[in-house]
Formats: sequence, C-alpha cells, structure tokens
Amino acid sequence: MSTIFLTGSTGFLGSHFLIGFVGTQFERAYVLIRGETEQIRRDKLVSALQLAAVSYSVKPDIEALLQRVTIVQGDISKPRFGVSDSDLLELQQAHLAQFWHFAASLNFEEHRRDHIKSTNIDGALYAVQFCQAAHIEHFIYISTAYTSGRGNGPVPESLHSPDRSFCNYYEESKCQAEHTVMETCHAIKLPVTIFRPSMVIGNSQTKNPGGSDTALYGFLRELRRLKRAVTGVNEPVRLFCMPQGQVNFIPIDLLMSDIRLVLNTGLVDGDIHHLTSDQCPQIKSALSMICEQLGLTNITLMQRDDSPLSLVETVLEQHLSLYANYINAHKLFARKIAQSHTVTDEEFVAYVTEGIKHLPAEIAPVAARVAAH
Repeated sequence: MSTIFLTGSTGFLGSHFLIGFVGTQFERAYVLIRGETEQIRRDKLVSALQLAAVSYSVKPDIEALLQRVTIVQGDISKPRFGVSDSDLLELQQAHLAQFWHFAASLNFEEHRRDHIKSTNIDGALYAVQFCQAAHIEHFIYISTAYTSGRGNGPVPESLHSPDRSFCNYYEESKCQAEHTVMETCHAIKLPVTIFRPSMVIGNSQTKNPGGSDTALYGFLRELRRLKRAVTGVNEPVRLFCMPQGQVNFIPIDLLMSDIRLVLNTGLVDGDIHHLTSDQCPQIKSALSMICEQLGLTNITLMQRDDSPLSLVETVLEQHLSLYANYINAHKLFARKIAQSHTVTDEEFVAYVTEGIKHLPAEIAPVAARVAAH
C-alpha cells in the first residue's frame, strides 16, 4: 500500500477520509496541521477524529490510526505551506503517491472575501506547487458540486465558466480554484482529479452528524435561533422556497464509498466526479420535516410572491439569506460513478433529529428586537 499527503485532516471530510482509508487503502498518511506546538497540532487531529468516529456503528480504532499518521506543521495560506526544509526533504524521500487537498474555507459571507480567496484560491495554487516540490505523483482536489453557480437543471462533470452568477463568493472561489488547479497541473504535467461533494450530512449508519456543523446543521442552528421570534406571533409566517425543488444531500460514509469505488477503478488525469445523491426529499417536504422537529408550527412554505413581508418574515429572510438560493433551486448532477444513493424522507427526519440533538448550546436567540416592534 502507498503513502499519501493530506490537508484538511482536522475538518469534517478530511477526518472521515483518514478513518476510511488509512490502514486499508493506504499504508500511511502525512497530514498538514497548523499550530504552534506539537501537542496543539496532535490535539486538533485527535479531536476531529473522535468527533468523526462516534458516527460509525462499529467504532474505529483511533489510536491504531494515529500510529499511521505523521503530522507536518504548516499553513495552506503560505507559499510552500511554510513547511521546513527538513520536513520537505522527508516528504520527498517518502515517495508519496497522492496529495489530497481537503482544506478550504467554508465561509460564505462577503465581508470574509479576502480570507476565502487566500484559503480557497491561493491555497489551492500553493497546494499544487507543494505537491510538485514534494515529488508527489497525483493531485486530488476536493471542490463542491455547487461550482455551477445559480440556475437549475443538469450539471455536467466538467469545468464551469467562472464568468457566471454565483450564489456567494464561496462557490465562486471554488470554481476559480478548479480552473487554477487544472491549468497549473496540466502546465507542469502533474496528474489531477477533482471530486465535487454536494451538501454533506452525517453518517448513514447512525445519522450522527459526525463532526459537521455546516450546511444542514448550520441551517438547523439558525432556524432554532429564530424560533422564539417566529412562534411569538399569532399568525402564519411565510418561508419562501421552491416547493418541488431539491437540495442534494450526501451522507459522509456514502461519499467515502464513492471515492473508494473511484480509487479501486483507478484515478484518471483530468476527471471530475460528483459525489452526490440521485434522489433526496423535495424542498417543501424537507423543510416541513425540519420545522416540525424544531416546533415551528406556524411556518408556511410557499413559492415567493409579490406581497409585502411582515416584520418577522423580514427577519427570517435576513437570517436565512445564506441558504435562500439552495432552498429555491433544483439541480440535477451528472455522475460517472457506477453506484446510486438515495436519502428517503424517513432517513432525512432521522438526520434532522440527530442534528438537533448535537446542536451547540443556544446563544442570543432572535426575539427581543422583534418583540420590541
């Protein structure tokens, strides 16, 4: 078995990747982690692996896994990751087969644009350059299925033009990074493969979030904050969506099974793979389940119209603005991978229920300023 290099090992996807592949598909992994001391870096990795591990029905042996992992101090926002000459020499001598670039900023907010660019675009370029410097044979970039930007309908497994409208700068940055990665890798004759996950949710084995606090879980957290404001009025509150649309959710373990199938078949230079489900609940059904589990009994789900918003509806819209484009869309992702995944309504309720159980302690519920009016 070969040895690999990995960024983003302390994140949601990276930690599950280590659990799923190191010791089975790969002999060892070098992982890039930021932190002033060796203990800080190790603690960050252990914490991420433990959060991921509890989501499996058969708990992985984290201590055994750690014996196969070597931590390299570095920062993806710096040229050559700020890695020391001695560490780079060790990597060159390790004859690494693959570089897996999971690290990314998941921020959507426009005011964080500089940070997002530094991490997602500059960081991707630094990753390719580091891959070449460390003499690693194949570069694998983890992107997002939403590099297609705004719009509905079929989404091909090909590069999308960056000259399009995006829902947010996160999507735009990942689209630009895909082009940067492809162009740079081809220029230096470095084989490259891109994987595009959709909205990744917890483990299908237990429905536990497994360390994720974004996408579905960020939406749950924000709606819970709004509960007091929404239920504090004696009238229906409209939440606008595309009722027959679909948000594409992929459970983390099924995503990893897709990657495993591609690895077993063999990575192909230039390939792009969607890591997505083939069928998920319709948006109205999914939102109804979420509202029911959160006790938001007076929310009415409907297509947007021209009627004026109430004060509470205005607050709701403002706080859910980052998610609005996703609950008002229906994308159909093409897939080369020869297996299919479905998230049923019953399964989705279980993911929501477990997600609510694992939400952090509530802070600053949105209610006081609405009541004041």
